[in-house]
Amino acid sequence: DGSDAIIGVDMSTKFIDDLVNTINLFLIGFVVMAILIGGVIAYLFGRNMNNHIQKLVHSMDKMSSGDLTEEITTTRKDEIGTLSHKFEHMRGNLIRMIESVKTNADAIDATSVDLVTGFSEMTEASEQIATGTMEEARASESRSQHIERISTG
Repeated sequence: DGSDAIIGVDMSTKFIDDLVNTINLFLIGFVVMAILIGGVIAYLFGRNMNNHIQKLVHSMDKMSSGDLTEEITTTRKDEIGTLSHKFEHMRGNLIRMIESVKTNADAIDATSVDLVTGFSEMTEASEQIATGTMEEARASESRSQHIERISTG
């Protein structure tokens, strides 16, 4: 029950120093490997992201020059994917807007042709009325002169 025993171990401190050095070497090796693996992962991730951004920039360059034929597709679910989907939505809206403007321009063109035709017909009718009125005026003048000759006679 109350024994006061002391146990002693006689050991060289070289073993502990060697063990500390071995642990430090493994720790340094682990840190170097973690940095290398992290660097490779960061490089691959960055390259992948850069490729998608470059594709998006290329599509935007084509859109800014008026070429709306290139569809912007992506399978990404991150912010770049969201941005790509928004640009594709904008491209579709631009196409629909341009088609609407073309349709309206065609309608305006057809209406203006109808108006020009109507104005041409009105001009022709006005000329015919003016010609008829002038002929009627000449005939009235002739009748008036004829009546005057008969009455002075």
